Amino acid sequence: MKLMNVLMATTFFPPHVGGAEYHVLNLSKHLARRGHRITVLTSALKKALSDSRYDLGKNIEIVEVKTYFLPARPYQSLSSVGITIRSQEKVRELIEEKDIEIVHAHGHHYPLSWNTIKAAEAVHVPSVLTLHGLYALGPTGRFGRTIEELFNVVLFSRMLGKSTSVIGLTRTITEYAKKYAREIDNRFYTIPNGVDVDKFLKAKPLKRFFRRKYDLPENATVFLYCGRFAEAKGVLEFAKAASLFAKRCKQAFFLFVGGGPLSAQLNKWLETNRGMDSKIVGWVPNSEIHELYIASDFYVLPSKWEALPITIIEALASGLHIVATPVGGIPDVLLHYPRKTYIRGFSSTKIADALEDAYSNFDVTNAHATPESLENFDWSYITTEIEKVYYEALEHGPND
Repeated sequence: MKLMNVLMATTFFPPHVGGAEYHVLNLSKHLARRGHRITVLTSALKKALSDSRYDLGKNIEIVEVKTYFLPARPYQSLSSVGITIRSQEKVRELIEEKDIEIVHAHGHHYPLSWNTIKAAEAVHVPSVLTLHGLYALGPTGRFGRTIEELFNVVLFSRMLGKSTSVIGLTRTITEYAKKYAREIDNRFYTIPNGVDVDKFLKAKPLKRFFRRKYDLPENATVFLYCGRFAEAKGVLEFAKAASLFAKRCKQAFFLFVGGGPLSAQLNKWLETNRGMDSKIVGWVPNSEIHELYIASDFYVLPSKWEALPITIIEALASGLHIVATPVGGIPDVLLHYPRKTYIRGFSSTKIADALEDAYSNFDVTNAHATPESLENFDWSYITTEIEKVYYEALEHGPND
């Protein structure tokens, strides 16, 4: 096996919380354990990355690039668009200094990714682009869709043409990218996000222990929401649906894990609706988040749009009954997973109906059973597949 010097370019990295951050962190760690040398170019602060929770280990170096973030108007999602200063020049410097053989850019809506792909092309180094989502603004509103389409036709299509290889986390994401590619060939791959499967499997017998650890009622039916408290995730609609469902199911307990722009509104709603049992837990480290999944019975994700949320894979690895809207790549992941109920709409009433349907069909005897094909979401398998993409990109060479 050829060991490589790889440059990862990602606008977000821990301590920032999100699916792309989690993906790049784990991919870097697993590649480094196999002997590859990884340089991560990111906007994150080095001092925060020294936190022992992230356990970067050897063979990984973090390089910071100055970044300015847009205001969250007129779309909240714009706040995640980082404008990087001299990043194309920085990439070229790193390629030369670190003897980089392949660059891997993450996220197609970020200037850092654009500049990384352009820099790699300029110095004739192969590049891989991973798409962590479909939309920047979300698929709602005529103005947002028009701007998104303009971006895809003008910029995204050029990025695809300059990239040696393109990875989509789900089949839906990969097919979305192909619509804007000027030439479609075998450079497109579908490789999912992942989890440490073994950690989830070993923790399954400890459900009662985790309930006591987090002060959850032992005999309740726990409905878990985990992620950003944001409008796109439908978290407020879920809270309102929970209050409706609680009138029908007295033993239901609702656990909210995470944080975000709607934290204050969620807190206020839960405080003023005393007819339901609930609890909010802040962000939990990746090393411990599996404990809250194992402590639960249902996972609920009423998102209005998604790509491939890592929380769905975590819920699947825990064997939970999943209640989710069939948006983005969620149906791809849950295609053969039997313990699921889809939410047919975005209103609190539709979510409450789905909760009742899921609860009435809940198989207690089969709860937390290990799903088939779980190994496809394990980081060992994912790292091997991405290594193959790297080797093929090196063989193919950069696009000129």
